[in-house]
Amino acid sequence: FRNFHIPHCDAPGLVAVMDRSGIDVTVLSAHAAISSDYRRGNDESLAAADQFPSRLLVYAVVNPNYCQQQMAAELTRCFAHPAVRGIKLHPELHGDYPLDSPGYEAAWEFAAEHGIPVLSHTYFAGDPLTTFARLAERYPEATLLVGHAGLDHGLDAIRRLVQDHPNVMLDLCGTLVQVGVVEVLAKIIGADRLLKTVTASIPAGGGTVDIPVADDWGAGAYVT
Repeated sequence: FRNFHIPHCDAPGLVAVMDRSGIDVTVLSAHAAISSDYRRGNDESLAAADQFPSRLLVYAVVNPNYCQQQMAAELTRCFAHPAVRGIKLHPELHGDYPLDSPGYEAAWEFAAEHGIPVLSHTYFAGDPLTTFARLAERYPEATLLVGHAGLDHGLDAIRRLVQDHPNVMLDLCGTLVQVGVVEVLAKIIGADRLLKTVTASIPAGGGTVDIPVADDWGAGAYVT
């Protein structure tokens, strides 16, 4: 990946880290998919899921810089595979393409038609929370997962977004490491609107990552 080194980044390496960390299932998308070649990346993700069918699930990725017919066809192809459970969009790596612009329309329509969750990020210079609000209203049948809880926009703003839109949920991975933020979110928004997740760094050369998976995580811990 362009921003950081990821050792042992193939499927066996990922599963080995999962084993050491007490993680049952990972929902993944390949870095090739969110950047240079979404079809190749989706193929890599599907191959990984085929290699570890009980451990790896997949976010399908599409790119708005290609035609809508290609996007719809790729989503249909991917969701024919039983491991694919959601869509991941990464506007920052798609030329800062606005999340509610026409290039993503086929993805949103597909998600709404099939009741599929869509994971995307806000980031400081990315789409504002008002864009997520418009999409939530435009596609009420889809579930919007706001990456990193959208906390780069502040607690008050993300609280209003979630409270006003029942189809918006917060992904807690990498919540900007604010002390006590999960407890605050659970109190002001409700635990049922939070995806319980943990972000961990893997040491160069590999190593043990301590992730506090507890019994109340249910039938499996999911990592994206």
